[in-house]
Formats: sequence, C-alpha cells, structure tokens
Amino acid sequence: MLGAVCGDIVGSIYEYRSIKTTAFPLFGEGCEFTDDSVLTIAVAEALMDGLDMVACFRAYVRRYPDAGYGGSFKRWAEDPDAGPYNSYGNGAAMRVSAAGWVAESEAEALDLAERTAAPTHTTRKASRGPRRRPWRSGWPVKVQTANAWPEP
Repeated sequence: MLGAVCGDIVGSIYEYRSIKTTAFPLFGEGCEFTDDSVLTIAVAEALMDGLDMVACFRAYVRRYPDAGYGGSFKRWAEDPDAGPYNSYGNGAAMRVSAAGWVAESEAEALDLAERTAAPTHTTRKASRGPRRRPWRSGWPVKVQTANAWPEP
C-alpha cells in the first residue's frame, strides 16, 4: 500500500504528461496525492474495519472532493442512489493494493479484489486488473515474511 500511495504522489505531476526516462525527481515540486491514493486508503479502511465499500468510497470523495476523480466516478459517488456503472477504467486496479495486505490466502485475496472492484466495475473484463494486482501488492510479501520468521 505504501508503494501504491508513494507511486501515486511521485507520478502525479506526470499523469497527463508522460515521460520516457527514469531520471526524474521523487516528490518534486507540484507532487500531490490523487484520487488513486484516496481510494486506496478508503479500500484499506473498508477491508480492515469491515465497513461497506460503497459507503467508504462516498465518504472519502466527500472528504477529498478535488482529488482528480474521473467524471463518471465522481457523479456515481455523489449520487447516493447510483448503482454500479460498468466502468472500464483503471480505477479498480489502482485502488486494490489493500486486498493483498489484508488477505490470509490466495482465495481471499482474489475475493477481496473483486469486492473492491464491484461498486463500479461490474463487467468480467473490467474486474481482471484488480484480480491480478493483489499479487503485486502485499500478499506475497506477507506470506514470505510470515514463513521466514518463526513464531517465538
């Protein structure tokens, strides 16, 4: 999760102006958190505290209304009656990292990844990204760390 948030902040100044180099300043002038960080933290709170995912998303959007959400997502979040809107964007993959950290098994990580996508990404194709991402976030590290350090 920390890597996801740091990467979001570092990359925020390049979001609409891509670069073709690895020689760039970390946390340069103008870097700030974006909607991806906000929703990553919302997912973490929902999963760790057993809260409703949709309610968490909407609460965080109210708390951070100018974080750079896409238009469809923002309209969805601001409408308490709106259901999933079949997004094909990358938002679900960007916010999923907490699922890898919270999960205790491969099956649970995949289930949690789907739960983080479900409020907005309801098509099978759109939910593939988040199902792959937990393996790049916390779950393998958590398992390796648990296996490397025997119980006292």
